[in-house]
Amino acid sequence: MNENNNKNERLRPSMQLNKKKKSHVGRGIEEVQVIDFFSGCGGMSFGFHTATTRNVKYHVLGGLDIDRHANATYERMLKKPAIMNDIRRLTDRESLEEALSQWGYDSSKPLILIGCAPCQGFSSHRKKDPREDERNELLAAFGDIVLALEPALVVMENVPEMLQKKYWKHYEAFSSKLEEHGYITRARLHNLASFGVPQERYRALVLSSRLSHRTE
Repeated sequence: MNENNNKNERLRPSMQLNKKKKSHVGRGIEEVQVIDFFSGCGGMSFGFHTATTRNVKYHVLGGLDIDRHANATYERMLKKPAIMNDIRRLTDRESLEEALSQWGYDSSKPLILIGCAPCQGFSSHRKKDPREDERNELLAAFGDIVLALEPALVVMENVPEMLQKKYWKHYEAFSSKLEEHGYITRARLHNLASFGVPQERYRALVLSSRLSHRTE
């Protein structure tokens, strides 16, 4: 197989898998699909599951994680499939389409992607040089999937260190990649106590949106 054929198997913006999709959040959509990468036990998915509003129903399709115990908990709690796989193995068209089929993805409906990558790669509580941590590559792989699926909204949550100088290049590469393809990305630190969490817990929250309204 020549080099050009190899490249054709990789995900890129010209190979979006949802070209039939015409609607998006903000136009009175009744159902919005949600897929959770790095899903863990399903905390973020459960939040969307319980956040259905008068105008929008969030339909969680499922998650993806490499931890079988977390996946078992996810499936038991949400009654949705949790695929056991490394996100970096989904950066070719065939593998991603197989996962989408397992989730029951409908390309004609709007989509939200959750991408809460493992925080250990960014955490300050580590002895290893964080710049050498391959887990930080997961953000780039997630960005490739975002460009392939073109969701209306991307939601990420991580430790505050993700937005600090020594890790900034990873976030900047991710946000720049999306902004080059029409996304507006905003990142802020929030104290989750303001959202009802019974402790002082600061986290970085990132939103990337293709919508006309602002992400602030």
